[in-house]
Amino acid sequence: MSGFFVFISILILAFIALDIYLIKKLQKIAILQSWNNWIIRTVWLSSVVSLIILIIVFSNRLFNTLGQATLVDLLKFVSIWYLPKLLIFVIAFPIDIFRFIKGIIVKLFF
Repeated sequence: MSGFFVFISILILAFIALDIYLIKKLQKIAILQSWNNWIIRTVWLSSVVSLIILIIVFSNRLFNTLGQATLVDLLKFVSIWYLPKLLIFVIAFPIDIFRFIKGIIVKLFF
């Protein structure tokens, strides 16, 4: 069980990093577009709630404390929250890496 616990812990940390990265990108867009501050607050709150549910689902996988139907419903919610974020991450992260490397090259050589 300890190997699975380590894997689950790394997975949760990866999802937390994914949330923070994408919310920061959304904040930049919101500032540029002059969006209402409640949009960002709602996204932060939704991320915290989703993270709590993710921890509940993964702890249930370790200790079997919830019923199967409840677990499936919670897992569907977490999947609906994180799967679009993974798609956005696959597109946005390489663009940011390219901009970062381009910025370093410009600072070093120009």
